[in-house]
Amino acid sequence: TFSGTTTYYPTYGITGYQNYTSSSTVYTRVVQLDIFEAFKSDTDDPKKLYESKVVSSGTCSSIDGVIDEILSSLFRDFPNSFTGSISEEYTGSC
Repeated sequence: TFSGTTTYYPTYGITGYQNYTSSSTVYTRVVQLDIFEAFKSDTDDPKKLYESKVVSSGTCSSIDGVIDEILSSLFRDFPNSFTGSISEEYTGSC
């Protein structure tokens, strides 16, 4: 015959923790638009009329998924002047 006693002690701290490694690729897309005066000016430097730059970063590898938002941001408030940055979160699917 066998006889035994088992005692359970409470566990404190982090339980059920596992180490793991994950990785993801972040794609960055940059679209820049510079519009210059069409007529030749008196100086060698043409006059810049409009400048806009959009930087998009995300896990979607295809620009097709975000191009509408990029172009919308590129021409936001066009042709009014704006200085600064605008952030938009993309909620669609890739």
